[in-house]
Amino acid sequence: MPTSAPDPAPLLQVAGVSAGYGKIGVLNGIDLAVGAGEIVALLGPNGAGKSTLLKTISGLLPCTGSIRFGGQDISKAGPRDTVRLGLVHVVEGHRVFTQQSVYDNLLLAGYGMPRRELGERVEEALAFFPEIAEKRADRAVTLSGGQQQMLAVAQGLVRRPRLLMLDEPSAGLSPVLVD
Repeated sequence: MPTSAPDPAPLLQVAGVSAGYGKIGVLNGIDLAVGAGEIVALLGPNGAGKSTLLKTISGLLPCTGSIRFGGQDISKAGPRDTVRLGLVHVVEGHRVFTQQSVYDNLLLAGYGMPRRELGERVEEALAFFPEIAEKRADRAVTLSGGQQQMLAVAQGLVRRPRLLMLDEPSAGLSPVLVD
């Protein structure tokens, strides 16, 4: 009987994580594993803690418990550290720089990257969203809510993340585009 290779360690491992806002606990003992190449959806009603979990994983909220990404402990890491490791969180509410152009929003998403590489990454991100690529010189404030959501996702893609966490990715998008 052939032996199979042992399962590789998950890309993201959350174990016993608890977090919240001040004295208000929201998460209590959460366990989660996400393998490389996996697509995972968190489902639940409003107030169930989905956004809180993503904020905790990305370092926006402090926690107790263990969070490992790519084999490294990121339980105490901040957002800048998690992004450098390849974990990108696109927060809910299409948060873009409304007074900047679409192109400049994408340049800002790649802050700190080598300029030559950044231009290539911006073009890659725009290729996923032809509708906003056509508006690259327009200020983000002129985009519809759905187009601003596309821009927010494109900002996350500029970093070529190993894991992209999208909070409410279809918010503001037309049903046709969601499909």
